[in-house]
Amino acid sequence: SRVIRQAPGERCYHIFYQLFSGHLPNLTKDLQLTKPVKDYYFVAQAELKIDGEEFQLTDEAFDILKFTPEEKMNCYKLVSAMMHMGNMKFKQRPREEQAEPDETEESTLAAEMYGVDMEELVKALLRPRLYSRIFNWLVKKCNQTLDQKGISRDYFIGVLDIAGFEIFDFNSFEQLWINFVNEKLQQFFNHHMFVLEQEEYAREGINWVFIDFGLDLQACIELIEKVKILFQNREG
Repeated sequence: SRVIRQAPGERCYHIFYQLFSGHLPNLTKDLQLTKPVKDYYFVAQAELKIDGEEFQLTDEAFDILKFTPEEKMNCYKLVSAMMHMGNMKFKQRPREEQAEPDETEESTLAAEMYGVDMEELVKALLRPRLYSRIFNWLVKKCNQTLDQKGISRDYFIGVLDIAGFEIFDFNSFEQLWINFVNEKLQQFFNHHMFVLEQEEYAREGINWVFIDFGLDLQACIELIEKVKILFQNREG
């Protein structure tokens, strides 16, 4: 949902702004991003901070993970396509409760970046899902690069990147998901690092000062988990 709307204090994903950094010559021209960044709706809802150094690191990371130049450019094209889609205008069809594009410029540019027919693209406007699929493909590609055959699996590096707890003036279903997952992770950590460890200290007669790790919210977690219909409907 952050692709199409950002809460106060947030902005869209960094890559959307990095494309305008000028780190890669002619990139905005190749992506048909000819307008100032402030004129693209999806990224203009928040602070427009453009950091060329960040994009340089992003581009170098693609190289390190063995993305081909074509694969990198395809990623950038898909991101730019979503920016064009954010500027598409719609109007109501005469005598129908349906909408249709009010002009074709932005939809044509978006279709060009996706490499598909414009009319077919308009039929399948799934903007947040499109970004999700790019992200999933990136994870798959990284795993393929890191999964080298013949390397012992006795040691590995696990990467966990999660959002912190979020509390805004307006909290959506996204905040429920994020905070629920964080609460479960926090409970797991507290139980293993504090509860079980201190129980072992007690069994072994170790003299130590009790560590207060805050509230035990296991009951709250179980309450939300029992409302199965809430998450099942979302998955469906």
